[in-house]
Amino acid sequence: MDPMTAIILALRLGATVMTLQGKPEVGMAVNATLNAYDAGRNVDAHMAELAAALRSGAGMATWADIARRANDETSAFLDQKPPPA
Repeated sequence: MDPMTAIILALRLGATVMTLQGKPEVGMAVNATLNAYDAGRNVDAHMAELAAALRSGAGMATWADIARRANDETSAFLDQKPPPA
Protein backbone atom coordinates (compact mmCIF):
# COMPACT_ATOMS: atom_id res chain seq x y z
CA MET A 1 0.00 0.00 0.00
CA ASP A 2 1.39 3.37 -0.94
CA PRO A 3 1.81 5.99 1.81
CA MET A 4 -0.90 8.32 0.51
CA THR A 5 -3.51 5.56 0.59
CA ALA A 6 -2.52 4.74 4.16
CA ILE A 7 -2.84 8.40 5.16
CA ILE A 8 -6.28 8.71 3.54
CA LEU A 9 -7.47 5.55 5.27
CA ALA A 10 -6.15 6.82 8.61
CA LEU A 11 -7.89 10.17 8.17
CA ARG A 12 -11.19 8.49 7.22
CA LEU A 13 -10.85 6.25 10.27
CA GLY A 14 -10.23 9.33 12.40
CA ALA A 15 -13.35 10.94 10.93
CA THR A 16 -15.36 7.85 11.85
CA VAL A 17 -13.96 7.88 15.38
CA MET A 18 -14.89 11.55 15.79
CA THR A 19 -18.43 10.77 14.59
CA LEU A 20 -18.72 7.86 17.01
CA GLN A 21 -17.50 10.10 19.85
CA GLY A 22 -20.41 12.45 19.28
CA LYS A 23 -18.69 14.98 17.02
CA PRO A 24 -20.23 14.22 13.61
CA GLU A 25 -19.48 17.75 12.37
CA VAL A 26 -15.74 17.03 12.64
CA GLY A 27 -16.10 13.73 10.77
CA MET A 28 -18.19 15.46 8.12
CA ALA A 29 -15.56 18.18 7.58
CA VAL A 30 -12.70 15.68 7.35
CA ASN A 31 -14.61 13.48 4.90
CA ALA A 32 -15.62 16.48 2.77
CA THR A 33 -11.97 17.52 2.53
CA LEU A 34 -10.92 13.99 1.59
CA ASN A 35 -13.66 13.88 -1.04
CA ALA A 36 -12.23 17.08 -2.53
CA TYR A 37 -8.81 15.44 -2.58
CA ASP A 38 -10.27 12.36 -4.29
CA ALA A 39 -11.81 14.66 -6.92
CA GLY A 40 -8.35 15.97 -7.73
CA ARG A 41 -8.48 19.26 -5.86
CA ASN A 42 -5.64 20.86 -3.94
CA VAL A 43 -6.76 20.56 -0.33
CA ASP A 44 -3.78 22.15 1.43
CA ALA A 45 -5.84 25.16 2.57
CA HIS A 46 -8.68 22.93 3.78
CA MET A 47 -6.25 20.71 5.69
CA ALA A 48 -4.71 23.77 7.34
CA GLU A 49 -8.20 24.88 8.41
CA LEU A 50 -8.92 21.41 9.80
CA ALA A 51 -5.70 21.48 11.81
CA ALA A 52 -6.42 24.97 13.17
CA ALA A 53 -9.98 24.00 14.09
CA LEU A 54 -8.76 20.88 15.90
CA ARG A 55 -6.17 22.90 17.84
CA SER A 56 -8.68 25.57 18.82
CA GLY A 57 -11.54 23.25 19.75
CA ALA A 58 -13.76 24.96 17.18
CA GLY A 59 -17.52 24.81 17.42
CA MET A 60 -19.96 23.12 15.09
CA ALA A 61 -20.42 26.20 12.88
CA THR A 62 -16.72 26.22 12.01
CA TRP A 63 -16.74 22.53 11.08
CA ALA A 64 -19.91 22.94 9.02
CA ASP A 65 -18.32 25.90 7.19
CA ILE A 66 -15.16 23.91 6.40
CA ALA A 67 -17.27 21.00 5.12
CA ARG A 68 -19.49 23.31 3.06
CA ARG A 69 -16.54 24.99 1.36
CA ALA A 70 -14.85 21.67 0.58
CA ASN A 71 -18.11 20.23 -0.78
CA ASP A 72 -18.77 23.37 -2.85
CA GLU A 73 -15.29 23.24 -4.36
CA THR A 74 -15.66 19.54 -5.18
CA SER A 75 -19.11 20.06 -6.72
CA ALA A 76 -17.93 23.01 -8.81
CA PHE A 77 -14.95 21.01 -10.03
CA LEU A 78 -17.01 17.95 -10.92
CA ASP A 79 -19.70 20.05 -12.63
CA GLN A 80 -17.19 21.69 -14.99
CA LYS A 81 -17.79 20.86 -18.60
CA PRO A 82 -14.81 20.22 -20.84
CA PRO A 83 -14.23 22.94 -23.44
CA PRO A 84 -15.77 22.19 -26.85
CA ALA A 85 -13.39 20.49 -29.24
